[in-house]
Amino acid sequence: MEIYRISRGGSTISDNIRNSSEFLKNFDTFKTITRHEEKEELLHKLKTVNLEIILQDELETDLKRNNEVIAFIITNLSIRFFQNVNFIGNKNVLKHRHLGDYLIRKLEMSHFESDPTHSIIIGTKLISRNNSYFLTSSGWSIYYSKRKPCNWKEIVYNPLLASFTGAFGFGELYKDVMKDLIFGIDIRDEFIFSFTNSNIFPENKPEIPSKLDIDLTMVGCGGVGQSIAYLLQFFDLHGQIRFIDHDKIEKSNLQRYLLTCPKVINFPKVILLNNYFENQQFLYRRYNLQQWGVALTLSPELFYQDEIFVSIDNKRSRNEIQAALPKIIWNSWTGTAPGELRYGFGKHKLNTVYQCLACVYFPKEENPGNQMEFNAKILGLTEEELEEKIKKNAIFQQEDLDYTLNHYTLSKDHYQKIRQLIGNSFKDIFHGHCGLLQGKLGEGHDPTPAPHIPTLSASVLMIYFILDKLGINDNELEYTVGEYSGFHYPTKFSLFRVKKNEKCFCNEKIYKNVYCKKWSKKETK
Repeated sequence: MEIYRISRGGSTISDNIRNSSEFLKNFDTFKTITRHEEKEELLHKLKTVNLEIILQDELETDLKRNNEVIAFIITNLSIRFFQNVNFIGNKNVLKHRHLGDYLIRKLEMSHFESDPTHSIIIGTKLISRNNSYFLTSSGWSIYYSKRKPCNWKEIVYNPLLASFTGAFGFGELYKDVMKDLIFGIDIRDEFIFSFTNSNIFPENKPEIPSKLDIDLTMVGCGGVGQSIAYLLQFFDLHGQIRFIDHDKIEKSNLQRYLLTCPKVINFPKVILLNNYFENQQFLYRRYNLQQWGVALTLSPELFYQDEIFVSIDNKRSRNEIQAALPKIIWNSWTGTAPGELRYGFGKHKLNTVYQCLACVYFPKEENPGNQMEFNAKILGLTEEELEEKIKKNAIFQQEDLDYTLNHYTLSKDHYQKIRQLIGNSFKDIFHGHCGLLQGKLGEGHDPTPAPHIPTLSASVLMIYFILDKLGINDNELEYTVGEYSGFHYPTKFSLFRVKKNEKCFCNEKIYKNVYCKKWSKKETK
């Protein structure tokens, strides 16, 4: 994005901004959650926000370290969304190995000279500003207030909570921008919360470990995957990790990928993350630049890794991963819909009464039994509606194709062939056993998340992953899944248990017997 300075407090939005891949992705989110279709509406909102981020200098070491993580996250996200951003404080905390001085250069482009409309204050000293947001974290607790800074006497370093706090702070600004367009957004003057379900603030126990033993496969290395990688890097990692993703980084990924800058565009996602951990001397790293199914065929040792992190936007693949790799699977997800930004995680095992990963995404409807039923499904029609169009010799038009394009993934060649059918009659296209498509369809992509949602999702997953490692698990935190809303606030009721889907394959006796025999001997003794 480019901003051309013309006067004190003023800027001109070039066509580069309106058509930049970052803005278009943010607009995709905007029109999904608000149902507003005009780019100028979002541009106007972004132009009227002058964001000031203040990182206070602190003497206490743990407080300073937490604040630096908060500042890095909130600045990283803000320059990917807002046009006018000033940063006051030590800019060296914004430098990062794989980003270099990218954030600092973006801040230079985003600098404004007029008064701030919003001020995020990271620290414990009171500063008088209009529309201010005070942020602090300690241990497993977050502090947010629009009235006063945190007065906690003891601060304990925890980069996971600091990361969540930074993304949360950005989210409060995001809600402020969207509040007049979405009914029911919850906006509070203060929010204090502990992720250990404790009523003690701050909750500083248990202490976060410095060393972490892992035997991990990461399936999906996009927005959530990069945020998970950023958080894992705070530990001295021992063991092995494998990255699986067949995609390369695109310009549009600049909108929400924490570790992405222009110099890594067209770089394979798995290689970027593999290189990101090159300073971890006791971590064995491997990657597969293929879809997960191919990776499994080429790398059978995947069967023997302890845990899987899944962060992909494909329901069918999640089902297949659970079926093929019956391990402990940590699932991280985001959801964008009218009036809603959602995110969460799940911890799934097979040998319990609670849902496995496949249970969550198991198809709610049966597969089509014949070609006509299949044709109707991909057009978003009932069989009766399709048969009526055929009888009336109706003409196949662009709007008849829109449902298919919005819900499924087509290759460019297939799309061009289907486009040539527009103007023909339904009777000519769908006679006998003919149809638009034959066989297995690719799923359509989910709407783009807001910039901060992948980081929030990754943060809550890592928070409970580490608590689980520390033994603060099912006995004390009653959950199989955690569900959160970007327009509301976490509560102790965000964690809950869900029973198995009765139709899921994990209920089949033969599957359970094979699982118990091959994968969970220790667990079933």
